Amino acid sequence: MDNIVHNGAFMGSDFWFDNSSEADFGSVHFDDTLKFEVNKAGNQWDLQAYQILTPEQIDKLSNGGEWELTFDAMSPDGAKTFHVFLGHNGGDWARYWAPGGDGDVTVDDTMKTYTLTADITQTWENMKLGFEVGASTADLLIDNLALRPVPKNIVQNGDFSDGDSLWTTEGNRGTVTYNDSLVFTVESAGNPWELQAFQVLSAEQIAALSEGGEWKLTFDAMSPDGAKSFHVFLGENGGSWSRYWDGNVDVDGEMKTYTLTTNITQTWDNMKLGFEVSGDAADLVIDNVSLMRSVPENSYENIFYDDFTEGGGWHIESEKLKFTLATAKPIQFNG
Repeated sequence: MDNIVHNGAFMGSDFWFDNSSEADFGSVHFDDTLKFEVNKAGNQWDLQAYQILTPEQIDKLSNGGEWELTFDAMSPDGAKTFHVFLGHNGGDWARYWAPGGDGDVTVDDTMKTYTLTADITQTWENMKLGFEVGASTADLLIDNLALRPVPKNIVQNGDFSDGDSLWTTEGNRGTVTYNDSLVFTVESAGNPWELQAFQVLSAEQIAALSEGGEWKLTFDAMSPDGAKSFHVFLGENGGSWSRYWDGNVDVDGEMKTYTLTTNITQTWDNMKLGFEVSGDAADLVIDNVSLMRSVPENSYENIFYDDFTEGGGWHIESEKLKFTLATAKPIQFNG
């Protein structure tokens, strides 16, 4: 998937706007952080900074699902409440976070990371994301802004709370039980695949994988016998048995979380995810299996990442505002 930020290097004004007006009661500075200096209180929207989303950004949002907005914020005056807007730019100003409710964020004098989530069920032809800060005279600093989809675990019944539902047992070198965890009792050693449990992936699971990129498999595991080596399979169910991971995972007698990552470059019509465990005779316990896309902080999944080292793309609208730009360094869009 390509980086969907347009003109992220700010070469000219394409996709970015600045229609600020003269004002005497505040200022906004972009200098490694977004800083609001507020001298007179009014309505929240009397002092705001926002970015109008491009059609490409809106198209990405229209895929729906759960999205996450994160940013660092603090007030040098000790406390500040402001509104975060994501929604219709115009019209009825429909939005995802309510003013006076979950869209209002209160910060203190320590820079912390704040997170807002929304289940995106609707988009509009014109949208914006911004901060409305004019209701109090406390100043505000914001940094490290990101808007991205929340990765979803595509494994079903990965905590085995539904017993063996959607899992298949195969092999004759021991027994497998499902009771809030996956337990292998290995009676004899042989080939690893001679005792296994796996989930055949549905068309929907395969479609999610086919989006590609880096994926992360995590699970908790331990051996009551103190040490165990086993194989994790993700790949073609049948055919040439092509797979993403070679080698084995080694665990000890303490339940720990293990992580395997891979860059998904190919999927197959028939796929499975499973554990092949009869390479040795030690027993094995597995729980909390999760397979989801990896989303590094500044990856292309982030459709709106700005560290405010340059202010040229923000649109400031206020009768109580003076807009000052610092352009020493470029804003970074990583994809």
